[in-house]
Formats: sequence, C-alpha cells, structure tokens
Amino acid sequence: MRNGCALGILGTFFLAWHIFGTVIVFQMKDCDTTGNVSRHCFSTTSILLPYCNAQLYWYTYGDIIAKWIIIGLAAIGGVIYLITVKLLRD
Repeated sequence: MRNGCALGILGTFFLAWHIFGTVIVFQMKDCDTTGNVSRHCFSTTSILLPYCNAQLYWYTYGDIIAKWIIIGLAAIGGVIYLITVKLLRD
C-alpha cells in the first residue's frame, strides 16, 4: 500500500511539473523578430545568458507536444481497458 501511495504522489508531481513546463515553453516568443527583451524569449543570434537557445527551445517544444500525445493515448487506452474489463466481468 505504501508503494502505491508513493507512486501516486510521484506521478502527480511529474504531471504538475509537465504542466508548468508547458506553460513556460508555450508563452515564449522569438526575441529576434519581436524585439522583446524579456526573460521569456529565445534567440538564434544572441548567446547572452538571459535568452534561451533556439535549438533547445524547439527541442523542448517538440518533446512537450510528443509527451502530451502519449499522455492522451495512455488515457484513451486506460479508458478502453476499464470498459473492456467491466464488460468482461458482467
């Protein structure tokens, strides 16, 4: 029972962390085209520390989208599994 509780807490933390990362990454803009000089932008020309590297940004952007697709497919698979188990029991 303790192991299941710890895994539930850990899973909740990772989901919250993923949602937080999604919010941060999706609100970023390109500093080079917008002229924005806030900390929430990425740059292909500047190597200054306050800006995120464009390659890292686009990798993270694609990774987050792929993870949301996997989470959605896992949720759909879980629902289908629960429905089939319930139908097979009855």
